[in-house]
Amino acid sequence: MKKRRPVPIESIPPHILADIGRAVFGQHWQVPLAKTLKVHDRTLRRWANDGGPLELTEPLRVVLEERQKEIHRVLGALTELGEEAA
Repeated sequence: MKKRRPVPIESIPPHILADIGRAVFGQHWQVPLAKTLKVHDRTLRRWANDGGPLELTEPLRVVLEERQKEIHRVLGALTELGEEAA
């Protein structure tokens, strides 16, 4: 089991950053998230190991909310199909 480094309180913990990345982009999340945040993928990989700056909180929240809206829209379309078939 990989031991987590202690993270300063002024950063987003690596496991939270990874959870967000996987939730939005899947298994290979680092490059797509780096592009979305307009940072170099090496920067994002460093954040994934050491923690990301708290300034990422708002952009990450926006990314999650956009994904949530997309899922809600697609789920609604699927639900409508099921209702039409019934």
